[in-house]
Amino acid sequence: MMGYNHVSCGLLAGIATLPIAPGTGPPAQAAWVIALGGASLIPDLDTSGSTAARMWGPITRTIGAAIGTLAHGHRQGTHDAVLAPAAFAGAALLASLHPITAA
Repeated sequence: MMGYNHVSCGLLAGIATLPIAPGTGPPAQAAWVIALGGASLIPDLDTSGSTAARMWGPITRTIGAAIGTLAHGHRQGTHDAVLAPAAFAGAALLASLHPITAA
């Protein structure tokens, strides 16, 4: 699946889950949908040719290479129904520790 397909599915998932989204009002709902669209690229971070791995150059390429090694290749760990949510929760926890991303 290509990056635009991941994002399309993520945006649709965001729209479908709006009734259970934590925010109310158009700005919060738009942020929810956009966040899920962006997060849908995370499963392909394990391959160096993906949109997510090329996004910020050497930084994301290094992260992608590390994730690819830990996941034992593409579609091994990051597409897993248990490991993927755990990895996302870990990334969210790390993001919450920084003052800029805590909000």
